[in-house]
Amino acid sequence: MSGKSIYFIILSMVIFGCRSGKPKLEKIIFHTSLCFGECSVYHLEVKNNKAVRLYAETVFKNTGKFNYQNDIDKEGYFVGKATDANFRRLDSIIQNIGIDTLKFNDLNCCDGVLYTIIVYYDGKKKILKSMFPPEKANDLISTLYSICKESNVMRTDDGFEIEGSM
Repeated sequence: MSGKSIYFIILSMVIFGCRSGKPKLEKIIFHTSLCFGECSVYHLEVKNNKAVRLYAETVFKNTGKFNYQNDIDKEGYFVGKATDANFRRLDSIIQNIGIDTLKFNDLNCCDGVLYTIIVYYDGKKKILKSMFPPEKANDLISTLYSICKESNVMRTDDGFEIEGSM
């Protein structure tokens, strides 16, 4: 190989980067809805720097056998950071779930939770919405719930709107 060829290869790598083909998460938004039971309602935004904005609209706690009540201490507007473990898990799921081909059936028929997930990655935006997401998305949804419940957040009096709020 000539020096010119090597220079061109190195220059191309610098300009275009060494992409692994895995999607790079920029931001993810997660919304849940009320249901016929005791379903908490969350509106969550997580950015690629682990910054979290959470509006916990309605949060239920179990106070005994089949007895739920509002947990007003966990309701409201919060800002902070996702835990390292939850963020690593979220990032890994996005990289491996096949986000480009993942589809939700957009069903909204019953008294269950309607899940809305808006993913920004690699300069793209993907909207997923359904009461019955595919099994393949269970880990993603579970991790987003964990971020809602376990992030290092502080209450704020400054309200905000998260994209796609119902």
